[in-house]
Amino acid sequence: MRFTGASAPTVRAAQAVRAGRPPRRRRPRDLAAYRHLVGTLFSSPASLAISNLIGVFVPLFCWHVTNDDVFLALTVLTGLTFGARMVTVLRYTRQPHDLDTLARTRAWDREFLAGTTVFAILVGANCYLALAGTDSVPAHILTIVAGIAFASGFVARNAARPFFVILQIACLAGPMAAGLVVAGHPYYAGIGAFIVFYGLTNVVITFSINRNLVALATAHREANELSHLAKREAAKLDLALNAMVQGLAMFDEAGRLEVCNTRHQVLYGFGGPDTVPGAFNTFLEATVQNGMLAPSTAERIGVLGTEALTTQRPQAAEIETRTGDVLALSLEPTPEGGALLTTENITTRKRVAATIERMANTDSLTGLRNRFSFNQRLVDACREPEGRPFSLLSFDIDNFKSVNDSLGHGVGDELLLRVAERLRRLLGSEGIIARFGGDEFLVILPEDAPAALTTARRLLDDFRLPFEIDGRILHVTVSIGVASWPTHGSVAAEMMSAADMALYAAKGAGRNAAVVFTREMAESIHSRRALEENLRLAWRDRRFALHYQPIVELATGRVVACEALMRWPVETGGFVSPADFIPLAEQMGLIVPMGAWAIRQACLDAAAWPIEADVAVNVSAIQFRDPDDLVRSVEIALADSGLAPARLELEVTESLLIDDAEETLAAMRRLRALGVKLALDDFGTGYASIGYLARYPFTKVKIDRSFAQLVASDDTSRAIIETICALAHRFDLTVVVEGIETCTQANEIARLGAEQAQGYLFAKPLDMTGLHALLERPGLRLPLATTAEADRALPA
Repeated sequence: MRFTGASAPTVRAAQAVRAGRPPRRRRPRDLAAYRHLVGTLFSSPASLAISNLIGVFVPLFCWHVTNDDVFLALTVLTGLTFGARMVTVLRYTRQPHDLDTLARTRAWDREFLAGTTVFAILVGANCYLALAGTDSVPAHILTIVAGIAFASGFVARNAARPFFVILQIACLAGPMAAGLVVAGHPYYAGIGAFIVFYGLTNVVITFSINRNLVALATAHREANELSHLAKREAAKLDLALNAMVQGLAMFDEAGRLEVCNTRHQVLYGFGGPDTVPGAFNTFLEATVQNGMLAPSTAERIGVLGTEALTTQRPQAAEIETRTGDVLALSLEPTPEGGALLTTENITTRKRVAATIERMANTDSLTGLRNRFSFNQRLVDACREPEGRPFSLLSFDIDNFKSVNDSLGHGVGDELLLRVAERLRRLLGSEGIIARFGGDEFLVILPEDAPAALTTARRLLDDFRLPFEIDGRILHVTVSIGVASWPTHGSVAAEMMSAADMALYAAKGAGRNAAVVFTREMAESIHSRRALEENLRLAWRDRRFALHYQPIVELATGRVVACEALMRWPVETGGFVSPADFIPLAEQMGLIVPMGAWAIRQACLDAAAWPIEADVAVNVSAIQFRDPDDLVRSVEIALADSGLAPARLELEVTESLLIDDAEETLAAMRRLRALGVKLALDDFGTGYASIGYLARYPFTKVKIDRSFAQLVASDDTSRAIIETICALAHRFDLTVVVEGIETCTQANEIARLGAEQAQGYLFAKPLDMTGLHALLERPGLRLPLATTAEADRALPA
């Protein structure tokens, strides 16, 4: 849309309002009607030429009968006027005028007015001179007759412009009447009065004819407008029909085709409107003949049409063409008794819907059912009132995370794909298989628990065969949990829970196993979940404490260090075993904040001890996964407590050294740079490697309690302790033996080379009150003489 400035009439109207006077109203001109009225002035060039020739002949005749040269001059002037008028007429008739502007139309109007006025003046002058200036009766008769004829001609030709007629009659009748009066003949005066009356009558007639012409022009304009409007509406309708996505065809009550759009022609294989059959039955026959529809499909459409007309209700259906397209049809009866057929190609929509459904129900990586689809299938299976027993297998790849971490997610995804393919091959159509997420798969088997367990063991055997991926040979094992319906659960949630618990038990049994659910598993899982919740609440409320067990120098009995041991007291008295809650805290991710708290609290406690003994704190391997956070927590603990870094000793287990040697080594070096000591705990068990002593910056080695228990009677245990002590001394490391309960054990490990010991012989783990009471004893030497197990004194 384009906006323009105000027009001059609008501005003048606004100025008039501001000046306090009403704006002058101008009657709007209908340009089309105005053009039409002006066109009627030029509509009969032949009659105009004849009347003007007569106008030239009359003065010429008067000159001939009177020999008066004034008539000759009038003849010449009238002839020139005649020529000019004919030029105007020829110019007008040779041009189109449908698009003439108002100014252009007005110019033609005025040009015609000028010519006809001059002609009327010359004719009037000739009449006056002939009547008043001559006695020639022929001249009088001719001029009077010609004048009356001219007046009638003015009315007939120029009625479209009444002003023109009035001006012409005035220019003609006025001089004629005056000439008759001046001639002095009494009858002439009467004829003059008649001429005046005749002229007035012609004016009245002119206005009457003009009204008819204006009405005709208006009707003509309206007819043209209606015609153009009808054409525009028809074009719009045609455009709308052909722009429709649906094909449309309308049939009358006799089945004859009334209208159809281009889309209808394309959908049914017709080349153009001329090739579309004109009747419903022949249309169906033609779709079979051109290969678009099968005969049965065309017959079905015919039946739908009959039902629509019979029931007077819309009928709908989906059909498939021979080209594979899917068409949605709708046949609706019309009020006139015919039928309206609409057709839409929904092939793409159906494919998209199928794709969406497949994506919604299928795992994108493996092509198996996904969680949503499998859950629905399991719910349906559990709801069958008389369904046969079935089993649910929860299937998990052992140590899959290590594959992703070490070989990358690309190899991990390929492994999942190969596992899915192997499950399809092994189970075939027997089971319903789904990938439930990550490396977890679920299978519904139409078997009871014993049969399902047999199938699960067959899967275990088959999965012992390796996978080859990108040139790598991968050996993987799987764990499988089995639950049977309705024995282990009656609804989907119970079945899922039972299968998960069985899987958990299979993993707990060492992995690469298949286990059937039992009720004892549920009780164990419930106990574990309760422990998890209580642990989370205990940590939130900080209901943990540190107890300390002294570490004694064997040569002197002096307390040189205390190991901080985390305790979780319960309301009923006693403590939750660290063996239960520490691994759980590691799995739940709580060990990092709990470990940081333990380091800080141990430093604060040690700073308040009456002797300057070291404090040893156990650090989980999980804390080393974020070395920056671990080092930062140690720095904060030392700063808050004011404890000398050399008095803090961090104990780590051998499992830490296996996960990520380089990062672990870097973190240990940063801790040693702070002045903190490092001890290797439980040495001699698990993955013990002498190389650890040489590579890592340890200051102490702690030998596991299992060796101390048999040191007095088992040569192997003595040899191991002696060997470890010798190696440790080569690397300048202090050796501590844990679990010492008797003086015999203490004497034996001292003889084998151990410098320090820890165990119930010296003291049980003590809270801060008990530890302070012990450490404050003057000249303290352990074990105390009152210790029941002290069967003989230690060497000096």
